[in-house]
Amino acid sequence: ERLTIICEVELKTRKRTLKKTYKNNLSPTCLFQVDEDFLCVGTENGKIEMWNIETDQIAKYFEAHAESKMGLSAILELKEPSYLLRGERGECEADTRYVVTACFDRPEFKIWKMKTRGQHDRPEFNFHIKI
Repeated sequence: ERLTIICEVELKTRKRTLKKTYKNNLSPTCLFQVDEDFLCVGTENGKIEMWNIETDQIAKYFEAHAESKMGLSAILELKEPSYLLRGERGECEADTRYVVTACFDRPEFKIWKMKTRGQHDRPEFNFHIKI
């Protein structure tokens, strides 16, 4: 099935507690938690499903790597991106983060500018650069 299952595992006792289950449109391949409210699920065919954790609904569904057939292999945040990657000198805006996506079958990665709270009170991803 096309499910993302979030559970809590207690390391000492190995006890597992199921927290959430999301029924994805496509098979999930990787995860990235934006904040306490939103979870990004990378899927086959290079798409990202952004889930609202509180309402258990898809907040946004978009193409990250349209050319990919095998799907996303990673969604990672750049903690301190240099001004060369950002394309601007000085400090980043407080509500802007840089996220990198890669896929299994393409020799490239993409950097996205993410506003933590864009329109509709959810994170907003804007394509920045492809390397």
